Amino acid sequence: GRYGPAALDALANGDQPAAQFLRGLDLFLKGQTEQAAIQFQASAGPRREYFPAAFYLGACLASTGRDRDAAGVWQLAMGKEPRPSFAYTMFADARLREGQAGSVIDVLRPVLERTPEDLEIAKRLALAYVMSGKYAEAVPVLETYLAKSPADADMLFSSIMAQYEVTTRTRVSLSDAE
Repeated sequence: GRYGPAALDALANGDQPAAQFLRGLDLFLKGQTEQAAIQFQASAGPRREYFPAAFYLGACLASTGRDRDAAGVWQLAMGKEPRPSFAYTMFADARLREGQAGSVIDVLRPVLERTPEDLEIAKRLALAYVMSGKYAEAVPVLETYLAKSPADADMLFSSIMAQYEVTTRTRVSLSDAE
């Protein structure tokens, strides 16, 4: 919790990126997000190669309502390397708030293939499929999600809607029971 003094120590030892990152954390925790973003941007590097700093830079941007910018920073920083699940969910939430479901699908589809047990990833991928009108793709993701979280009313509604859309688009007749 002593990020300010730690930043000074890092600077004294010649590690400017670490000093910038630690100074950014100090400012972020004090609620000074604009100043923190400057430090995180410098620490992250031009291609956002230092993921922790890029993650916090995105958090600064999202906290000021700049979801599009935040998601762009997170997406660039994620690259091809697997990242913690929360980074993907924050990215997806920002993109979904901006109505960019296609971007969420592109990023989360391979993540869910790697970690099929991750319910938060599954939920957001299913929502992205539904939002983009890809109901047939949404149905299996929703079924898997609901098997583990059957009380999620929003996802139950999404599942019913997706099933209905798939059925009406394929002109399959439903029985009374269905």
